[in-house]
Amino acid sequence: MHSYFKNNVASISFATSLSKVAGFIRQIFIAAAFGIGITYDAYNYAYIIPGFLLIIIGGINGPLHNAVVAVLTPLKRREGGLLLTKVSIKLTLLFFILGVVVYFNSGCLINFIAPNLSNEAKSIATYQLKILTPCIPLSAFIGLSFGALNSRNKFFISSISPALTSLTTILFISASWIFSHQNTNSNYLFYSGLLAKATLTGTCIQFAVQCWEINKIGLFRFNSAWHLFKNEEKRIFKLIAPATISSGLGQINVFVDMFFASSFQGAASGLAYGNFLIQAPLGVLSNALILPLLPKFSKFNSKQENRNLEKSLISGIEYCFLTTIFSSKMMPDEINETSISKVYSLWLLAIAGLIGLVTTGDAFNLFVFLEISSLASVALVAMGAQKDKQALVAAYNYLIIGAVGATLYVIGVGLLYGITGTLNMADLSERVVDLKNNKALIAGFGFMIVGIM
Repeated sequence: MHSYFKNNVASISFATSLSKVAGFIRQIFIAAAFGIGITYDAYNYAYIIPGFLLIIIGGINGPLHNAVVAVLTPLKRREGGLLLTKVSIKLTLLFFILGVVVYFNSGCLINFIAPNLSNEAKSIATYQLKILTPCIPLSAFIGLSFGALNSRNKFFISSISPALTSLTTILFISASWIFSHQNTNSNYLFYSGLLAKATLTGTCIQFAVQCWEINKIGLFRFNSAWHLFKNEEKRIFKLIAPATISSGLGQINVFVDMFFASSFQGAASGLAYGNFLIQAPLGVLSNALILPLLPKFSKFNSKQENRNLEKSLISGIEYCFLTTIFSSKMMPDEINETSISKVYSLWLLAIAGLIGLVTTGDAFNLFVFLEISSLASVALVAMGAQKDKQALVAAYNYLIIGAVGATLYVIGVGLLYGITGTLNMADLSERVVDLKNNKALIAGFGFMIVGIM
């Protein structure tokens, strides 16, 4: 069990990390092409419904994936193939009907999701949502195929296939850059449907790849004996229904945020960039820990091997525990009990500094919050010196590195202020447009970037 888990964790972590790197590069390309403009704002609203079905419902560790793994793992290849084909056809037809409803009511849905968008943004979002609606029926099969592949211990394709959409988006944006460079009168780069078409194309490629992989392992079974496995089919749908409702309730906060963000141009784009930075490391951890365990649990449970199931659960809990970074049970091993209150105070101060980093609108205030979080972190590291003197050395090294970085950042801020006469980020974004080839401006941003890194 341990070697199986370790080997699969390594491959899943590697593949998921590659997928997240591709997603990160995609976001850089999107930021370079669209920034926080009206087109990317509209895309984020258009993608809410298809994205929910593709990522939350049909994604890895989503309801479709987990239900198929639980039911398909104990079955033989032929029986599993027949069951998968039956469920795929029925669920894809259901999602197809949903896609038709979304297509013909796209304007009403955008108006409901984002009532305060400008009329231009609403029209672009409606157009993009119509382009994205074919992703809805595709998401059903993609989610089911994730589970089918994992039930046969095929983890690499499942983990890396989301990168196909990211790479497609990168290629579309690159092609639009080349096209707009060759045709100076063309506005193709900012064509309103570019991101939606790239997403749809990437989803189709992902669908084709997973169809090929499912067929390769023999899980495509078109047979007249579809009247069989009714109990297993019912079990899949019974597992999908409550999990889908639970996933939907978990996304209410996202819908509420986007609803109110529609009042502010660029807010939806900013949320999308920030959300990716948060979700990327979480995705690597969750995939690496959960994917290899689900087939094992399902197999042991079906064979009533309670002892093996118990061992697998314990192993899973052990590995999950190793990923727990902050734990009150571990703190007494590092910090004396008399200093616990100081640690929590410093922790809250560090969190306050980090919150300030993402909420401030002033370049110098960003430096202030950076220093608050850095110094609080240095103090937290130094608190461990009560039981390990090496903590003081680590804290000193961190302090020196932080001081050098802060100095470089302040130099960059000074250059920017000298050139533009302002440190307000909104004003800076307007004034640097006319100074894009200014060497001092480039040097200033360079100092700031290196300082933060």
